[in-house]
Amino acid sequence: MVIINMKLKIILFIFLISSLCSGNSIIKPDELIMFKKIADTELYLHAFYPQKKIKKEMYPAIVFFFGGGWNTENKTQFYRHSKYLSSLGIACFCADYRVKSIHNVSPDQCVMDAKSAIRYIRENATSLFIDSNRIIASGGSAGGHLAASTATLPLFDDRKDNLKISAVPNALILFNPVLNTSNINRLGNLSKSLSPYHHLSSKTPPTLIMHGTSDIIVSHHQAEEFYETMKDLKNICELQLYDKMPHGFFNNKKFNETLEDVENFIRTLQWIE
Repeated sequence: MVIINMKLKIILFIFLISSLCSGNSIIKPDELIMFKKIADTELYLHAFYPQKKIKKEMYPAIVFFFGGGWNTENKTQFYRHSKYLSSLGIACFCADYRVKSIHNVSPDQCVMDAKSAIRYIRENATSLFIDSNRIIASGGSAGGHLAASTATLPLFDDRKDNLKISAVPNALILFNPVLNTSNINRLGNLSKSLSPYHHLSSKTPPTLIMHGTSDIIVSHHQAEEFYETMKDLKNICELQLYDKMPHGFFNNKKFNETLEDVENFIRTLQWIE
Protein backbone atom coordinates (compact mmCIF):
# COMPACT_ATOMS: atom_id res chain seq x y z
CA MET A 1 0.00 0.00 0.00
CA VAL A 2 2.86 2.39 0.84
CA ILE A 3 4.52 1.63 -2.51
CA ILE A 4 1.26 2.24 -4.39
CA ASN A 5 0.72 5.57 -2.58
CA MET A 6 4.28 6.64 -3.36
CA LYS A 7 3.82 5.81 -7.05
CA LEU A 8 0.56 7.74 -7.07
CA LYS A 9 2.26 10.77 -5.51
CA ILE A 10 5.02 10.65 -8.12
CA ILE A 11 2.46 10.45 -10.95
CA LEU A 12 0.49 13.37 -9.52
CA PHE A 13 3.67 15.41 -9.09
CA ILE A 14 4.73 14.81 -12.70
CA PHE A 15 1.23 15.71 -13.89
CA LEU A 16 1.29 18.95 -11.89
CA ILE A 17 4.68 20.00 -13.23
CA SER A 18 3.64 19.17 -16.79
CA SER A 19 0.48 21.25 -16.41
CA LEU A 20 2.42 24.23 -15.14
CA CYS A 21 5.02 24.05 -17.86
CA SER A 22 2.43 23.80 -20.61
CA GLY A 23 0.63 26.99 -19.60
CA ASN A 24 1.33 30.57 -18.62
CA SER A 25 1.22 30.16 -14.84
CA ILE A 26 4.98 30.07 -14.30
CA ILE A 27 5.86 32.71 -16.89
CA LYS A 28 6.36 36.18 -15.47
CA PRO A 29 6.88 39.46 -17.32
CA ASP A 30 10.10 41.37 -16.89
CA GLU A 31 8.24 44.53 -15.93
CA LEU A 32 4.79 46.04 -15.48
CA ILE A 33 4.45 49.51 -16.97
CA MET A 34 1.37 51.61 -16.27
CA PHE A 35 0.37 53.29 -19.52
CA LYS A 36 -3.04 54.67 -18.60
CA LYS A 37 -5.23 55.50 -15.62
CA ILE A 38 -8.97 56.10 -15.77
CA ALA A 39 -10.44 57.05 -12.37
CA ASP A 40 -9.28 54.20 -10.10
CA THR A 41 -8.45 51.81 -12.95
CA GLU A 42 -4.79 51.40 -13.84
CA LEU A 43 -3.85 49.74 -17.13
CA TYR A 44 -0.48 48.08 -17.58
CA LEU A 45 1.82 46.77 -20.26
CA HIS A 46 3.23 43.38 -19.26
CA ALA A 47 6.70 43.71 -20.76
CA PHE A 48 8.98 40.96 -22.02
CA TYR A 49 12.35 42.25 -23.17
CA PRO A 50 14.99 40.66 -25.41
CA GLN A 51 17.41 38.68 -23.26
CA LYS A 52 20.42 40.69 -24.36
CA LYS A 53 19.18 44.27 -24.29
CA ILE A 54 21.83 46.60 -25.74
CA LYS A 55 21.15 50.23 -24.96
CA LYS A 56 22.21 51.49 -28.39
CA GLU A 57 19.96 49.04 -30.21
CA MET A 58 16.31 49.78 -30.92
CA TYR A 59 14.18 46.65 -31.08
CA PRO A 60 10.99 45.89 -32.98
CA ALA A 61 7.98 45.53 -30.72
CA ILE A 62 4.76 43.57 -30.65
CA VAL A 63 1.72 44.50 -28.58
CA PHE A 64 -0.74 41.70 -27.76
CA PHE A 65 -4.41 42.19 -26.88
CA PHE A 66 -6.17 39.25 -25.19
CA GLY A 67 -9.51 37.87 -26.36
CA GLY A 68 -12.75 37.55 -24.44
CA GLY A 69 -15.54 39.16 -26.43
CA TRP A 70 -14.71 42.63 -25.03
CA ASN A 71 -16.33 41.20 -21.89
CA THR A 72 -13.75 39.19 -19.91
CA GLU A 73 -10.01 39.49 -19.44
CA ASN A 74 -7.19 36.98 -19.82
CA LYS A 75 -4.05 39.01 -19.20
CA THR A 76 -1.66 36.07 -19.53
CA GLN A 77 -3.04 34.71 -22.81
CA PHE A 78 -0.01 35.77 -24.84
CA TYR A 79 2.68 35.26 -22.21
CA ARG A 80 4.05 32.17 -23.96
CA HIS A 81 4.16 33.97 -27.28
CA SER A 82 5.94 36.89 -25.64
CA LYS A 83 8.50 34.72 -23.89
CA TYR A 84 9.49 33.06 -27.15
CA LEU A 85 9.42 36.12 -29.40
CA SER A 86 11.47 38.16 -26.93
CA SER A 87 14.18 35.51 -27.26
CA LEU A 88 14.33 36.38 -30.97
CA GLY A 89 15.07 40.03 -30.23
CA ILE A 90 11.53 41.47 -30.14
CA ALA A 91 10.22 43.55 -27.25
CA CYS A 92 6.81 42.14 -26.34
CA PHE A 93 3.99 43.81 -24.45
CA CYS A 94 0.74 42.20 -23.30
CA ALA A 95 -1.61 45.14 -22.88
CA ASP A 96 -4.41 45.54 -20.37
CA TYR A 97 -7.66 47.12 -21.48
CA ARG A 98 -10.99 47.66 -19.79
CA VAL A 99 -13.72 45.02 -20.28
CA LYS A 100 -17.47 45.00 -19.73
CA SER A 101 -17.67 42.41 -16.92
CA ILE A 102 -15.23 44.34 -14.73
CA HIS A 103 -15.37 47.96 -15.85
CA ASN A 104 -18.81 48.11 -17.50
CA VAL A 105 -17.44 49.50 -20.75
CA SER A 106 -18.47 49.06 -24.37
CA PRO A 107 -16.18 47.92 -27.24
CA ASP A 108 -15.48 51.48 -28.41
CA GLN A 109 -13.80 52.16 -25.06
CA CYS A 110 -11.78 48.96 -25.47
CA VAL A 111 -10.55 50.38 -28.79
CA MET A 112 -9.61 53.63 -27.05
CA ASP A 113 -7.45 51.71 -24.57
CA ALA A 114 -5.79 49.74 -27.35
CA LYS A 115 -4.92 52.95 -29.18
CA SER A 116 -3.58 54.39 -25.93
CA ALA A 117 -1.26 51.40 -25.54
CA ILE A 118 0.21 51.83 -29.03
CA ARG A 119 0.63 55.56 -28.49
CA TYR A 120 2.36 55.07 -25.15
CA ILE A 121 4.88 52.65 -26.61
CA ARG A 122 5.60 54.88 -29.60
CA GLU A 123 5.86 58.04 -27.51
CA ASN A 124 8.25 56.33 -25.08
CA ALA A 125 10.12 54.34 -27.71
CA THR A 126 13.53 55.74 -26.84
CA SER A 127 13.37 54.85 -23.14
CA LEU A 128 11.92 51.42 -24.01
CA PHE A 129 14.64 50.80 -26.64
CA ILE A 130 11.90 50.43 -29.26
CA ASP A 131 12.04 51.34 -32.93
CA SER A 132 8.90 53.44 -33.28
CA ASN A 133 8.64 52.45 -36.94
CA ARG A 134 8.57 48.71 -36.20
CA ILE A 135 5.55 48.15 -33.97
CA ILE A 136 3.19 45.19 -34.50
CA ALA A 137 -0.32 45.08 -33.06
CA SER A 138 -1.59 41.57 -32.41
CA GLY A 139 -4.41 39.75 -30.65
CA GLY A 140 -6.94 36.98 -30.72
CA SER A 141 -10.70 37.15 -31.34
CA ALA A 142 -11.91 40.43 -29.76
CA GLY A 143 -8.25 41.21 -29.09
CA GLY A 144 -7.63 40.70 -32.80
CA HIS A 145 -10.40 43.20 -33.43
CA LEU A 146 -8.66 45.73 -31.20
CA ALA A 147 -5.33 45.20 -32.95
CA ALA A 148 -6.97 45.65 -36.37
CA SER A 149 -8.88 48.67 -35.08
CA THR A 150 -5.70 50.52 -34.14
CA ALA A 151 -4.62 50.22 -37.77
CA THR A 152 -7.90 51.10 -39.46
CA LEU A 153 -10.44 53.03 -37.40
CA PRO A 154 -10.23 56.84 -37.60
CA LEU A 155 -12.41 57.39 -34.53
CA PHE A 156 -12.32 56.31 -30.87
CA ASP A 157 -9.25 58.19 -29.70
CA ASP A 158 -8.93 59.01 -26.02
CA ARG A 159 -8.76 62.81 -25.80
CA LYS A 160 -6.38 62.52 -22.84
CA ASP A 161 -3.79 60.84 -25.07
CA ASN A 162 -1.12 62.77 -26.90
CA LEU A 163 -2.96 62.77 -30.21
CA LYS A 164 0.12 64.05 -32.01
CA ILE A 165 1.45 60.50 -31.66
CA SER A 166 0.09 57.99 -34.15
CA ALA A 167 -1.72 54.93 -32.80
CA VAL A 168 -1.37 53.11 -36.14
CA PRO A 169 0.98 50.11 -35.92
CA ASN A 170 3.41 49.18 -38.68
CA ALA A 171 2.10 45.62 -39.05
CA LEU A 172 -0.71 43.36 -37.82
CA ILE A 173 -0.71 39.73 -36.65
CA LEU A 174 -4.26 38.49 -36.04
CA PHE A 175 -5.52 35.23 -34.53
CA ASN A 176 -9.14 34.36 -35.48
CA PRO A 177 -9.99 38.08 -35.30
CA VAL A 178 -13.34 39.83 -35.42
CA LEU A 179 -12.95 41.93 -38.56
CA ASN A 180 -16.49 42.78 -39.61
CA THR A 181 -18.73 44.04 -36.83
CA SER A 182 -21.47 45.44 -39.06
CA ASN A 183 -23.87 42.60 -38.16
CA ILE A 184 -23.25 42.55 -34.40
CA ASN A 185 -26.54 43.83 -33.01
CA ARG A 186 -25.30 44.64 -29.53
CA LEU A 187 -23.01 47.30 -30.98
CA GLY A 188 -26.04 49.26 -32.15
CA ASN A 189 -25.16 52.44 -34.05
CA LEU A 190 -21.46 51.71 -33.58
CA SER A 191 -21.54 48.43 -35.51
CA LYS A 192 -20.12 49.82 -38.76
CA SER A 193 -17.86 52.50 -37.31
CA LEU A 194 -16.17 49.77 -35.21
CA SER A 195 -15.65 47.48 -38.20
CA PRO A 196 -12.01 47.22 -39.39
CA TYR A 197 -13.12 45.62 -42.66
CA HIS A 198 -15.17 48.68 -43.55
CA HIS A 199 -12.22 51.00 -42.98
CA LEU A 200 -9.53 49.30 -45.02
CA SER A 201 -7.44 51.60 -47.16
CA SER A 202 -4.29 51.53 -49.24
CA LYS A 203 -2.44 52.58 -46.08
CA THR A 204 -3.45 49.56 -43.99
CA PRO A 205 -0.16 47.99 -42.82
CA PRO A 206 1.12 44.48 -43.70
CA THR A 207 -1.09 41.85 -42.09
CA LEU A 208 -0.99 38.17 -41.16
CA ILE A 209 -4.31 36.45 -40.36
CA MET A 210 -4.61 32.92 -38.92
CA HIS A 211 -8.09 31.39 -38.75
CA GLY A 212 -9.70 27.98 -38.29
CA THR A 213 -12.20 26.81 -40.89
CA SER A 214 -14.46 25.26 -38.21
CA ASP A 215 -14.72 28.43 -36.16
CA ILE A 216 -18.41 28.85 -35.28
CA ILE A 217 -17.88 31.97 -33.15
CA VAL A 218 -16.07 34.12 -35.72
CA SER A 219 -16.45 32.86 -39.27
CA HIS A 220 -13.26 32.46 -41.29
CA HIS A 221 -15.15 34.05 -44.19
CA GLN A 222 -14.50 37.40 -42.49
CA ALA A 223 -10.79 36.73 -42.81
CA GLU A 224 -11.19 35.76 -46.46
CA GLU A 225 -13.11 38.96 -47.25
CA PHE A 226 -10.52 41.05 -45.42
CA TYR A 227 -7.72 39.29 -47.30
CA GLU A 228 -9.33 39.78 -50.71
CA THR A 229 -9.95 43.48 -50.08
CA MET A 230 -6.39 43.94 -48.85
CA LYS A 231 -5.10 42.36 -52.05
CA ASP A 232 -7.40 44.54 -54.17
CA LEU A 233 -5.88 47.55 -52.40
CA LYS A 234 -2.44 46.13 -53.21
CA ASN A 235 -1.58 45.79 -49.54
CA ILE A 236 0.59 43.05 -48.09
CA CYS A 237 -1.63 40.40 -46.51
CA GLU A 238 -1.14 36.73 -45.68
CA LEU A 239 -3.99 34.40 -44.76
CA GLN A 240 -3.30 31.06 -43.11
CA LEU A 241 -6.43 28.90 -42.86
CA TYR A 242 -6.26 25.95 -40.48
CA ASP A 243 -8.50 23.14 -41.67
CA LYS A 244 -11.21 22.02 -39.23
CA MET A 245 -9.79 24.11 -36.39
CA PRO A 246 -12.26 25.79 -33.97
CA HIS A 247 -12.19 29.22 -32.37
CA GLY A 248 -9.16 29.77 -30.14
CA PHE A 249 -7.25 26.92 -31.81
CA PHE A 250 -3.99 28.86 -31.58
CA ASN A 251 -3.95 28.74 -27.77
CA ASN A 252 -3.20 25.02 -27.57
CA LYS A 253 -4.10 22.78 -30.51
CA LYS A 254 -1.95 24.64 -33.02
CA PHE A 255 0.22 26.74 -30.75
CA ASN A 256 3.56 25.75 -32.26
CA GLU A 257 2.35 25.95 -35.85
CA THR A 258 0.81 29.41 -35.48
CA LEU A 259 3.87 30.66 -33.60
CA GLU A 260 5.96 29.48 -36.53
CA ASP A 261 3.64 31.42 -38.88
CA VAL A 262 4.19 34.49 -36.70
CA GLU A 263 7.96 34.14 -36.74
CA ASN A 264 8.06 33.59 -40.50
CA PHE A 265 5.88 36.64 -41.12
CA ILE A 266 8.12 38.85 -39.00
CA ARG A 267 11.12 37.54 -40.90
CA THR A 268 9.48 38.50 -44.19
CA LEU A 269 9.30 42.03 -42.82
CA GLN A 270 13.07 41.72 -42.24
CA TRP A 271 12.68 42.88 -38.66
CA ILE A 272 14.64 39.98 -37.17
CA GLU A 273 17.63 38.03 -38.47
